[in-house]
Amino acid sequence: MQSQRRRKAAHGRKRSRVWRPGAQAAAIVAAIALVYLPALHAGFVWDDEQLVTGNLLLRNFAGLMEVWSGGRTADYFPITNTMFWIEHHLFGDNAAGYHAVNILLQAADAVLVWLVLRRLKVPGAWLAGLIFGIHPVHAESVAWISELKNLLSMFFVLASIFLFPCNRGETFARCIP
Repeated sequence: MQSQRRRKAAHGRKRSRVWRPGAQAAAIVAAIALVYLPALHAGFVWDDEQLVTGNLLLRNFAGLMEVWSGGRTADYFPITNTMFWIEHHLFGDNAAGYHAVNILLQAADAVLVWLVLRRLKVPGAWLAGLIFGIHPVHAESVAWISELKNLLSMFFVLASIFLFPCNRGETFARCIP
């Protein structure tokens, strides 16, 4: 009888370990979506005219090639401008699509913060990821379309940390049990 209870308890803990990370990630994404939902109703502001709505380089494939050559761009941000090019072809002049991409990137960044800290066995890693995601310091980066560069750079930094190879030839994600 006692061993059967132990097996059931062990099975319950194992099942909890399977669904818990997914639920935690979903909670972070839901919190960020809730906090930044008003941004979906915002339009284009400030630098959005120069970088998105008035940027002729986003109109065709030749413009995309010029984005990478750095010929006519004010600043050389080829990945950001490539994202703007893709978004322009997906959403046109509908600002909600651009804002949705920023919100999704902020959610991905927050989940990556949590995952990196979790692998490092930092206590409260999930809470840190949640706070990172909803902290007001990120409001401009998420709500302004032209600040996509901040979200993209954070994504690539966190992804590279998470995938960094260890001494054993494994990625960072596999190095720390």
